[in-house]
Amino acid sequence: MQLDALLAMGIYTAITVAFYLLGAAVLHGQGLVPEGGQMIATLSRTFTGIFGPWGYFVFLTGPWSPSTPPCLPRWRPTPSWDWTA
Repeated sequence: MQLDALLAMGIYTAITVAFYLLGAAVLHGQGLVPEGGQMIATLSRTFTGIFGPWGYFVFLTGPWSPSTPPCLPRWRPTPSWDWTA
């Protein structure tokens, strides 16, 4: 059990490092330096050359998408007082 967990940890760590290096190479090649509060906007600019102007806005709203479902009211198919469901 521990061997497979250690192997998985090594694999995903190596893949994460590869993505960091790939991202740094792309940003350096375009001369972009993400800093402070402009990080998301700078990273969004990398997609405008590929996808056009709409790619900027799609990527710009992406970081907030995982945090919106907890803010929205829950749809419940059964009443909250129904304990049999």
